[in-house]
Amino acid sequence: MEKNIPAYLQWRIWPNAGLFIFSLIYISEIIYNRGFNHSFVFFSHTFTSFYFMVLGFVYYYRLIQLEIAVHAKSDYVFWLVTGLFVYQFASFFINLFFSYIVALYLSDGNNLGISIINTLRVIFNVFFYGAWIYAFICKYRETISSSSSYA
Repeated sequence: MEKNIPAYLQWRIWPNAGLFIFSLIYISEIIYNRGFNHSFVFFSHTFTSFYFMVLGFVYYYRLIQLEIAVHAKSDYVFWLVTGLFVYQFASFFINLFFSYIVALYLSDGNNLGISIINTLRVIFNVFFYGAWIYAFICKYRETISSSSSYA
């Protein structure tokens, strides 16, 4: 058992539990909607966003709890998790308030609500891919520096 981490925050159980719950929600949503082509799997998508948010919180909590010194500028795992966390956080709340935003701006006829939602998705998508690109750059630099030390 890892230092001072409760059993429910151990990493081993999270992926399997999340995959199992997602599968149940997805299959029941497909059965309820009578197939793949009839509607968007809203609950599955929202659960996935919520699940990745929880995983991000667990990662940050573990960093704090284990008192690991992370050099965020050069730690690729930190940037992978941060990009995924911010994107899924935004996606969760966009899904949660989707109907409200659309209904709020639908009355004026120009569909401004959809434009706002698409703009928000693009902004957070750019952040997500930017963080992942930076994470790959950090990993590349780490690989180059470790391989040059062997020479």
